[in-house]
Amino acid sequence: MVKNLLTILLVSFVATYSVAQETILKKAPLKSVEPTVNEKFVPLSFESPKTAANYVAVDTMANSFGPGSNTINPLYYDPVSGVVAVVHRGATTYALGSGELWWNWSTDYGTTWTRSETSVQNGQTPILARYPSMAIWNPNASTNMSELFGVFSWPELVGGAFGGLGWGVSEGLLQSSLAAIIQPPPLYSSNAPTFVNANYAFWTSDNQDNASLRLFRTNDFLTIEQIDPPTWASSRFGDNGIIQIGGISDDNNNVYVGSIASFTEDIGAGGWEIGYSKSTDDGATWSDWFIPDWRQISATQDYDRLWDWLIGDAFVSYSGDITVDANGLVHLVTGLTDTSTGTNAIVEFFETAPGVWDAKIIASGTEVHDYSLYDNGADPGLGQTGPSIMIATNQARDFFVAQWTIGSPETGDTICDVYIKTRALSDNAWDNKQNLTQTDNMNENGCHLAQYLATTSSGGTTTDWLFSMYWYEAGNTTYLINQLNRSVVYVATVPVRVVSGVDDGLPLNTFELAQNYPNPFNPSTNIKYSIAERSNVTIKVYDMLGSEVATLVNQVQDAGTHNVVFNASNLASGMYVYTITAGNFTATKKMMLLK
Repeated sequence: MVKNLLTILLVSFVATYSVAQETILKKAPLKSVEPTVNEKFVPLSFESPKTAANYVAVDTMANSFGPGSNTINPLYYDPVSGVVAVVHRGATTYALGSGELWWNWSTDYGTTWTRSETSVQNGQTPILARYPSMAIWNPNASTNMSELFGVFSWPELVGGAFGGLGWGVSEGLLQSSLAAIIQPPPLYSSNAPTFVNANYAFWTSDNQDNASLRLFRTNDFLTIEQIDPPTWASSRFGDNGIIQIGGISDDNNNVYVGSIASFTEDIGAGGWEIGYSKSTDDGATWSDWFIPDWRQISATQDYDRLWDWLIGDAFVSYSGDITVDANGLVHLVTGLTDTSTGTNAIVEFFETAPGVWDAKIIASGTEVHDYSLYDNGADPGLGQTGPSIMIATNQARDFFVAQWTIGSPETGDTICDVYIKTRALSDNAWDNKQNLTQTDNMNENGCHLAQYLATTSSGGTTTDWLFSMYWYEAGNTTYLINQLNRSVVYVATVPVRVVSGVDDGLPLNTFELAQNYPNPFNPSTNIKYSIAERSNVTIKVYDMLGSEVATLVNQVQDAGTHNVVFNASNLASGMYVYTITAGNFTATKKMMLLK
């Protein structure tokens, strides 16, 4: 399994790579056109490999190129409705061509999947999509799938090369409602990540003509606004380059966009840093970039540049992601390198206050090496995604999962597996590393992660679940694949934290109302409660004048421990009370909202 000669050669190269490159390099281009091949049909029942996590075969693609960028978000979970969906390029067994986009959705947490009734383009030609992203927009916070919107964006080939920008929307996640291509100029680049808040759907594109970043937003899909923030101009990135790492919103509908770019700040060697920009008005205006000075943080001060996982070529290859916690503070994940020792680390930068940074090491040393099979040869999606460093959070935004792919550190081999670690917001360190794939001879060197976790409660136990994706040549269980052959999209739903109601201090088989946590809070908090028997439960929130401001629960529930999240983003700071009524049991507690 271990390719000893390749390992020795690459380890030797890493050991001699001790001088930081001072030339500011450009980002690596993604492949736009792949050769035409005959598809190899393998029945789905024979396509699922045996892995540690229960990866389910969702659908097929004509080849392995579709998800081959680590900056897109093809997999999305909506915590409110409980719907998970994935967008992908098609296969001619059901699609007009490999550039036609389809999506699959699941309402049972990824156990079973249904393909959309139409493609995203739905008859629009040409069909030359690459690297699609999606989000589920739920402006009414509905649990009814018919009220959800699937939002899609992608780079579109123009004249055989990147240049166009496609977008589409489905109403109800069943059929495409509308799709269009935004033609150049400017020449749009190869990534267009999608994100949403309660008011708008967004997508962004970095431009090939210069290093600027452009935002698109809409709240009706009839008018698409184009926004060019001054802080996103080419000069802010040294007129050199930008690698988007996605966007996300918080519970106050503020939106954040993360990027790795050749910012004008001079922090590490190589000339590229990681940071984010924030909007408090639904994307109309944007702040300057907040960039952690990681050389001044004790956990990361020994690392002198970002981790370029394809060292020695003419480009930079970086990976990263962004999320936001319950306090509206940003968390960034990426890789760093100490070129004096040839060691790497996957790190989390997180704010302790707006613009004030600290860091935690997620993985380092032998866990993060440079000799994994991230090549541009016969591997899924050309190996363009590299380690695919990504982060997800639960709906309460107080628990995180980091995911990446790398050659197995336990054996020191080059063949990649998919790994995760977890931490709660209050934890001092990342813990519980898990190998999700555990395949001895497959090279899962391309993966994605939904940015939100699912949270379920049953029998007094609360479980957080992640949604992980990878793709592989159909029917192949070796590390040597033909990336031009038909490929399968796999998604696994993995439990990452299980909390017993007893551990929360709520006894089973009794009535109890716990103190909310955190308290004080801004803007969301968790309220746990226990009921001794099946009862009609109501939980209401009142201000100090006795006026009702929210009804959190009003339904019949089974005996056991339950949890509800209270989002007070529309309320003013102050003291509030919450009251539970379950059968003959009532209880009231106070909580403090501090904004």
